[in-house]
Amino acid sequence: MDYRFKPATRVTQVAALALVFIFLATLPTILNAIIPESADAKEYSAIELSGPDSEWKIPIHNADDSEIVCERLYDDPASLEWNCNGTIVASKVVISTGPMETITRRMLRSTTFSNSALEAQVIERNHVFRAGTHQGFIQAAAITMQGSGEHSDEVMVALVYGENYEIMADLIWKRLAKADDLPQFNPDTSGGSEIPERPHLPAAPEGFGDAI
Repeated sequence: MDYRFKPATRVTQVAALALVFIFLATLPTILNAIIPESADAKEYSAIELSGPDSEWKIPIHNADDSEIVCERLYDDPASLEWNCNGTIVASKVVISTGPMETITRRMLRSTTFSNSALEAQVIERNHVFRAGTHQGFIQAAAITMQGSGEHSDEVMVALVYGENYEIMADLIWKRLAKADDLPQFNPDTSGGSEIPERPHLPAAPEGFGDAI
């Protein structure tokens, strides 16, 4: 008896197995396309001042030298952003060799969109500059530091606003200025703890350089 159909059967089996393999290999991609990503999926990272394309990086640690880990935001392609339970930190590196007081005020205005920021008092500590405003619902601070060496034409900028922003602004300012009296910022990602007590602000004729 002649069994000439066996080779065709083997080819059919191999083809079926190949199709099954291809289906299993592409299944994750298909599921990702069909099932939307959970709205609760969040990315967290330690705060490190820098810019999206900058090699100049400055990690910001607490008074106890612990990292400050907060939710990453991707709203602005020109900066790095974190949400620390309502306290927003945005970092960027700009090219400038102009007066630091002017740069600091302009950076503050870029956050508040208020012309009063251009008149804000700027305070300085160890060549690190800070200005802020808390006019009603506009509450923000800008911290700037001129680079050195290969970064001599660059300015590190940190913009802080939102709930309880003073503690974070104070911490970044003093960390960059290499001060000893650092505050402790403890972001509660669960939102279940009380807002920590705000620190005593640096002495200045108008609070800590706020635009009134």
